[in-house]
Amino acid sequence: MVTDAKLLGPNSGADNHAPTNMSFPTSGTWKLDAYIDRKLFGSVYVKVEN
Repeated sequence: MVTDAKLLGPNSGADNHAPTNMSFPTSGTWKLDAYIDRKLFGSVYVKVEN
């Protein structure tokens, strides 16, 4: 969960962005759900390989 992230302005067509880091404990396909104000905004699938 990202909370209280400082928005850094436009980036790659987005109105704002906030750099973050994450790690995954195992390889595989992970689904990341993005929520704004507790409403699902969208999902991204990430393929993780070791």
